[in-house]
Amino acid sequence: MSSNEKVYVIDPVPKIKIQGKGPWTGGADESAAGSKSSAAGAARSASRRYEDLDRLDEKGSPALALLAYFAGPFSILATRRGKRSLFWIWTAIISCAAASAAAVRWIGVIPRAAHGFGLGSLLWLVAACLAIVAGFTAWARGVFLVGRWKYAPLRRLPAWIRHPAAVCLMGFLFPGFGLHAAGFPRRAACALWTVSLIAISIVALAHSPAIWRWNLGAGSFALPPDTLELAFVAIGALGLLGALVWIVQALDGARLAERLSGAEPRPRGDLAAVALLVASIAFVAWFQPADLAVSLDRFAVASFDEGLRVVPLHAAEAAMRLDPSRPVYALHAIEINEALGRTERAGELRRDLVSRWGAYALPLWIGISQIAP
Repeated sequence: MSSNEKVYVIDPVPKIKIQGKGPWTGGADESAAGSKSSAAGAARSASRRYEDLDRLDEKGSPALALLAYFAGPFSILATRRGKRSLFWIWTAIISCAAASAAAVRWIGVIPRAAHGFGLGSLLWLVAACLAIVAGFTAWARGVFLVGRWKYAPLRRLPAWIRHPAAVCLMGFLFPGFGLHAAGFPRRAACALWTVSLIAISIVALAHSPAIWRWNLGAGSFALPPDTLELAFVAIGALGLLGALVWIVQALDGARLAERLSGAEPRPRGDLAAVALLVASIAFVAWFQPADLAVSLDRFAVASFDEGLRVVPLHAAEAAMRLDPSRPVYALHAIEINEALGRTERAGELRRDLVSRWGAYALPLWIGISQIAP
């Protein structure tokens, strides 16, 4: 055999690791890769089985798929995937039970205001707000699953239900319902969840006087008054945001339904301009700033006597701007600014009041002196 020739040896028995029989010296990567691929394949097959079961939901009734929206948090049970999620099921049960218990607990507390409001009542109020958020979250999750896994039944709904006008009307009546009927589950769930902001705002602001009186005598549990007032303002802003989303989602549902109808899109810029002009004219015609100024000024005075400072300040200044013809509004704004230590702002308002009414002071005094006997 020459030195240039090579000899190859074939080992017929590969070195494969037998589990539990010690370490292997060969084929480790192949064995690990094989086990990983088999595990991934099993996971994919299990996921495929779940998807096959979920596809059975497409054979449901279109009416039931549509009315599942009104099941509340228990709409999570309308799909197979929702029924497998114990977390969302228990969230729906606990949120409904907590909200019901808080409502029953609160029936006898509201009329008594500060006399029946204590730390326990405050905790019940916080629990009710958390239950509202959890309940609407489970509700939104259920609507999303219904819209996603029962898309085929929803598409079999009558054409008039999915008409843009019907979708818009349903969206105005029930937020997210129009989007749910049109087949946009994610948007419907988001629109429905924002209603929780409105609900929390109503619940918290309805009890704000009792919370304020309790906070005055809460001692070490009390919050700074300005902080509590700013919290009320923030809660009101959340409610306003939810109301705006309510309007936007209804109009958005009409737009999306028209796009799905297959009709050729038509420019509507002129119609939008005319609608905006009509709305502006109607607002100017029916808006009564003087009446609103009276209500704001009375609210500012009453809340200032109750001990509030930030809220009556903004209410008094808003009344002053809405109706500058009544100097009493400016006087109330000056008084509240001085009580808050905002002397520079109070001086600005006083100088503005003098500049606007100083020209009438001397002629008015001369006229009164001539009429007086």
